[in-house]
Amino acid sequence: MVDFEIEALLRNTIGLKITSLGRATLDRSVQKRMQALTIADKRSYLKKLKSSALELKELIEDVVIPETWFFRDHAAFIAMNRYLVSRWAQKHENGFLKVLSAPCSTGEEPYSLAMSLLSSGWPAEKFVIHAVDISSRAIAKAKEGIYAEHSFRGTDLAYKTQYFQKKPQYYILNKNVRDKVHFHTGNVLHRACLEGLGPFDIIFFRNILIYFDTFARQQAIATLNKILNDAGILFVGHAETSLFSNSPFTPAPFRHASAFYKNATQQLGAENRKFPAALPASGQADLAGKILQAPLYSKNANNRIKN
Repeated sequence: MVDFEIEALLRNTIGLKITSLGRATLDRSVQKRMQALTIADKRSYLKKLKSSALELKELIEDVVIPETWFFRDHAAFIAMNRYLVSRWAQKHENGFLKVLSAPCSTGEEPYSLAMSLLSSGWPAEKFVIHAVDISSRAIAKAKEGIYAEHSFRGTDLAYKTQYFQKKPQYYILNKNVRDKVHFHTGNVLHRACLEGLGPFDIIFFRNILIYFDTFARQQAIATLNKILNDAGILFVGHAETSLFSNSPFTPAPFRHASAFYKNATQQLGAENRKFPAALPASGQADLAGKILQAPLYSKNANNRIKN
């Protein structure tokens, strides 16, 4: 009974579906917090959990285990840039690009977005990235911009030498990349949290919906629909694609990236034929350093984005 009450607290607070996490994993986190507080039984810990917002936050911090790396599922970054060339640039000649990464964990994803845009020649003053996560510890680490080897995966790591300073045991991200990301501690299920930052042209909301219960998923999808601009694009995790079958979104034509447009009627024009629907299988591996093989931004007198 106590275990179910603890699960209910987490479900009501962060939408967590315990079966997606595993009860054994949750129990380990509970036992760890009980030891930290020198509490001997779960009933006493539950009482503490109900009476202390701080302890609930501590449990959430322990349950939410970040697992990410730079340019994770790199096909999404390739798709994002093709979208910018084929669609967004046509409607925003000199526009300001606004991007959301949520949850952002320890910063690898939003920083990858920044590196991708900067590598394309996109002017730093022409975009901003907002990054949100419920974990204040993860946000604190992200702001530091200091990473160990486990954050770099794959074999094509050209960006590593371009954007990081190597130290004996870690890497420091260059300030020009860190400056493009604004971090926020917040619960993505609290609509006001994301609405206050939006609207956005690009949203990366990956690998989080699979941990939500049905109600939380519906809440999140409704919020995403509200904060995404009409001509915007949403990226989710591959395992989350089916969750959008009855949503206000329609699949974007990228076979290897799980992306959605906001309104189907807006996506039936010729612009969808300006890039291949599939990324060749041979192009899937080790592309982090080749995300943008041609510049997106034209450095001519008018500073117009190339179409």
